[in-house]
Amino acid sequence: MSQVAFNNVYKIFPGEKGGDITAVRDFTLEISPREFLVLVGPSGCGKSTTLRMVAGLEEVTRGDIFIGGRRVNDIPPKDRDIAMVFQNYALYPHMSVFENLAFGLKLRKLPKAEIKKRVNDVAEILGLQQLLDRKPKALSGGQCQRVALGRAIVRQPKVFLFDEPLSNLDARLRTQMRSEIVKLHQRLQATILYVTHDQVEAMTMGTRIVVMDAALNLETGRKEGVIQQIDTPMNLYREPANMFVAGFLGSPPMNFIKGTLRKDGEQLCFKEAQGGAIEVRLGSRPAAEALLGREVVMGIRPEHCIPIPSGKPSAGSFQAVVDLVEPMGAETYFHLQTGAHTLISRTPGGYGQEDAGHRQRFEISAGEAHLFDPATTLRIH
Repeated sequence: MSQVAFNNVYKIFPGEKGGDITAVRDFTLEISPREFLVLVGPSGCGKSTTLRMVAGLEEVTRGDIFIGGRRVNDIPPKDRDIAMVFQNYALYPHMSVFENLAFGLKLRKLPKAEIKKRVNDVAEILGLQQLLDRKPKALSGGQCQRVALGRAIVRQPKVFLFDEPLSNLDARLRTQMRSEIVKLHQRLQATILYVTHDQVEAMTMGTRIVVMDAALNLETGRKEGVIQQIDTPMNLYREPANMFVAGFLGSPPMNFIKGTLRKDGEQLCFKEAQGGAIEVRLGSRPAAEALLGREVVMGIRPEHCIPIPSGKPSAGSFQAVVDLVEPMGAETYFHLQTGAHTLISRTPGGYGQEDAGHRQRFEISAGEAHLFDPATTLRIH
């Protein structure tokens, strides 16, 4: 399988009323052979446009894209040796599953015996052996997606491109297809570039994740698709580069609390703004001392804001009103109102089944708290 490389790639569309629209700005990245790399971000951040430039469906405005060391900017899509799986299955309705799988190979004029062998091999991998004679209208959504996936695999390309392939499936099928695609990657050892807006897909499937966002260009006043951070799933979760990444990855999302910092001996202390009750002793954090007396933002994951049993308050605990209780089975979400902020606490299922409206004490795990500079939104390391 091949490496894919982006060198300072831009995609600029002409604006309808003058002024260009930069969909992707200065995109630089190397995807290793056999890597499963996920592009994730909200709508309009340029992730699908980036994928389409690799496929040759969009021209590169500036910069270079390489597949297997070969510059492909000016190479037609059919000669790039890639296979793409779209959000829509795009199966030929008048063809059987076998004919859909074999169609691309017939265009390449492969021998019939080779076509039959490849199709049967892929059908076995994807569990389609009993469906080869059916037409797409006789298939379920998950089966159609398997056929679309098989049509890509049967070509044996250098790179697989996936453009939100699971978004049309229901929740159960999405979970099933996620695991099937991951297992398929492990079996084929393929190079995969996968686009999604679903952070759960990104966290569970990718060996690395590229988090993108449409950031405002202060010079033009327009939003442009840029890379926010590239790392492994758990590193992104534990060490987000900025508030966008911290808030985008994780469900429920990270809590953000505005406040100020003060020094108490060697300890750095955070105090919630607007007369809030939250006060956390953060220990020694030299990098944050430049923000003493200024407004900062503390970020805390819901699982690190935990309820305290009645009668056992600690020095760093605070009292909050529980606005909403969401029992999820294995875990329970508490929506809290501190007076200055609304927070979410995640606890094991069955803990604290009281109705909404009661007051309860909670504690923030100081060692898991992140500090962000609100002026730049960057995390203070």
